[in-house]
Amino acid sequence: MPKDAYYFSHDYNARHDPKISALKADYGIEGYGRYWIIIEMLAEQDNYKLKLNGWGIRAIATECQLSAEKMEEFILDCINEFELFKSDDQFFWSESLNRRMKIKDEKLEQKRRAGKKGAEARWGSRDKGEKKQKDSTANGTAYDTGIAKNGKGKERKEKEINKPSVSGKTDNEPGDEFSINQQENGFYNYPDEFERIYSLYPSQRGTKKSHWRKWAATRRKGVPQEDLEQAVKAYAAECKRNGTDEQYIKQLKTFVGPDEHWREYLNKNTESDQEDKEQKD
Repeated sequence: MPKDAYYFSHDYNARHDPKISALKADYGIEGYGRYWIIIEMLAEQDNYKLKLNGWGIRAIATECQLSAEKMEEFILDCINEFELFKSDDQFFWSESLNRRMKIKDEKLEQKRRAGKKGAEARWGSRDKGEKKQKDSTANGTAYDTGIAKNGKGKERKEKEINKPSVSGKTDNEPGDEFSINQQENGFYNYPDEFERIYSLYPSQRGTKKSHWRKWAATRRKGVPQEDLEQAVKAYAAECKRNGTDEQYIKQLKTFVGPDEHWREYLNKNTESDQEDKEQKD
């Protein structure tokens, strides 16, 4: 299981829920499977919601190995007929899943706070030790010398902790054109350039935020957006021509990440266009 993958609780008798029974009556056991695939995809999203639009439906359809039209019909039935999902016409979500994920998120936050508190306590103890060390050094004892060395080690560690990142910017640093900002409703505002790349890419597997991180890191290195768009279009065209199965399409974060797979496709758009032109002639 990937390091950043989490489980969510699943009632063992969920199949007996009247809404689920109605779903199975209309769509059979295959519909039951589609429902849980969608639940898993919802759990992977930052806010546990999925887009109710063209590319959002296509992404879900790909995972369920279904046409976009039939996938949209199924989702709308889950919203309007079976009342398994809620929607605001832009996104849809599962209130049952949200309750479960809220419990998970609260537990993670508790662990994070406990870890922070423990770290602060440890650093507080070290600060006291440093003061003691200075007092001992004034007396010129052999014990003082050993403590002084530990103090230098602490100083080096503090410098490493406070050392800025290679890029010199944090993910949410104000003024950074590649940063994202979280709104009051919990959604993220992603840069328009990234949204364009994300919409052009032939697969939306993985979390959007993880794809954005790799894209932002690459753009901060000075790679032009035009080059990335050209490479993405070429790769999407290749996947379409070859009928590449979803599971074999590189995830966006891999394509634009440090391995620079995108460079392999910089000139392929032009080459494929030329081949099409020659075939027509």
